[in-house]
Amino acid sequence: MKPFTVLGIAAALAIPTVANAQDTQVDHEAQAEAPVPVTDEDLAQYAALVLQGRRVQNSTDMSDAEKQAALLQILTESEMGLARFTAVSEAIRADEALQARMQQEVIRQLAGQ
Repeated sequence: MKPFTVLGIAAALAIPTVANAQDTQVDHEAQAEAPVPVTDEDLAQYAALVLQGRRVQNSTDMSDAEKQAALLQILTESEMGLARFTAVSEAIRADEALQARMQQEVIRQLAGQ
């Protein structure tokens, strides 16, 4: 088993919670195809959403149901949207170079906070 990065753990926590919160209409056959191209803008938006999701997950002021609702709201109100977030997640999981780019983006965003 590959060791997870901080980003991988954050994504693993954020994505299943949201996926369980709502029945998505993601085409599972499309997911089996080659990952979609991911731009630098996609990475920036994705990293921002993952970091927001981590803050929600780490909140001690919310119930699990409230956390799920907050995560879903973050994704649905974002420019990226749930379907693109899921596609980018799959692409990152499938590509080590993209994982490295994502780590750099998370570090960049955390340094800017």
